[in-house]
Amino acid sequence: MEVSDITDTVVREFAQKKPDINKLRKEYPEISHLLVGEFADAPTPYDCGVVSWPLIQKPTEKKTEAAKGPTYGIIPPGHYEFKTETVEIMHFLGGTGQVTAGRWGHDDNEVRGRGKKLDIADGGTLVMDVKDGYVYYLCEYLKYFK
Repeated sequence: MEVSDITDTVVREFAQKKPDINKLRKEYPEISHLLVGEFADAPTPYDCGVVSWPLIQKPTEKKTEAAKGPTYGIIPPGHYEFKTETVEIMHFLGGTGQVTAGRWGHDDNEVRGRGKKLDIADGGTLVMDVKDGYVYYLCEYLKYFK
């Protein structure tokens, strides 16, 4: 999918403007330690409607044992199920929508808002329902240690 294929106005505007990392550090001090490096020149749009901006980090800038840099994104209203390839920590940053999220097969689904996070195991499934608006997130991708 290309940015030009996005039909949702809010998501398209998010995808067309590279995030300002300094502004995000001020807006979200609870995750400012993860906001190092710089955002890629282009976002990653997914067929499901989610768009994320990869955060490019040099090895010396990484604050965790990351499999890759975190992503900052927007989730439009809808039902989503994402399989994970690494251990992921989803930080919910807020927005206008209400998100209920949990792990498939677990009874931990709850309303998530700003400052809430959810850990998803390697090979797990993140399940989300977003209603009445949009949700912003930062997702960390951690290495899986055996």
